[in-house]
Amino acid sequence: MKRFQASGDVMGSSLLFKTVNTGAPAPFEAPEWAAKLDNDFFYKEGRRPNDVRGGYWWIEIGVPWHTIHENEDIRHQLTRYVLGVWDWIKNKDPNTKELAANHAIDWIGQVPGKRESRRIQVYLMTEHDPMNRTVFDDEIAYGGWFLVLHTPGGLLAPTSPAPSAWTNYSVESKLKVDSWHDRVGLIARYQNASNYYYMSYSGYYHTVSLVKYQNGADTTLASATLSADPASGAYHTFRMEVDGSSIKGYIDGVLLVSGTSIAFTSGQAGVYSHMQKTYFDDFIVEKL
Repeated sequence: MKRFQASGDVMGSSLLFKTVNTGAPAPFEAPEWAAKLDNDFFYKEGRRPNDVRGGYWWIEIGVPWHTIHENEDIRHQLTRYVLGVWDWIKNKDPNTKELAANHAIDWIGQVPGKRESRRIQVYLMTEHDPMNRTVFDDEIAYGGWFLVLHTPGGLLAPTSPAPSAWTNYSVESKLKVDSWHDRVGLIARYQNASNYYYMSYSGYYHTVSLVKYQNGADTTLASATLSADPASGAYHTFRMEVDGSSIKGYIDGVLLVSGTSIAFTSGQAGVYSHMQKTYFDDFIVEKL
């Protein structure tokens, strides 16, 4: 599907920053013109400051500024926000200020990282494009990156892209494998690459499991062994529900595992595959 209509809702530009551990307390006083940010900006709107060493891609601004003609204005605004973010991490956030006590800003980028400057048409990409190696008439290069969402306006939008403020919801997807080798499933309340819940089916062990992945380590919350693998070559509906401390896992409408955990109360949803070629379709997230 193509829609030949220009749009100014382009992805924004970002400034990154880096800190250094000085080995001793390093006080920081934000200048008066730095952005004034509060707890809601970070934890309710999905901008979690989880690394005192620097970041973050979500320090992003585009519209209402033009990413080419008003690049200098964007840079000044982003610099305000970099210092405001660091002020929050360093001086205000109870989760980070002790960790950041000896850290000082070492570098702030001053050339905004530009993602997009013009949007002259919209193309709806599907899984068939990479599977069939679609060649586009206007392509100039190729590359790869994770699928991410960029809300128009960036920091000025009500929520960060893919807000982590999601709390109680179901995540569901149809999936199919040609043959079973390893694990596939769903992810819920994703915080970062080291912290989330997941539901998986293992073709090696023939088990469906609910797992807490915290600080890079697995803890099984519940598991059940099936008498037979879900049929290969056919789509099956996997569903995961997170509601308060309750976590449940279903395959084809049958509740197979349930457990409890209070480690993560909110976060994003996704699909999961480990050493297993998997086809996903009809991905749905609904509020409970």
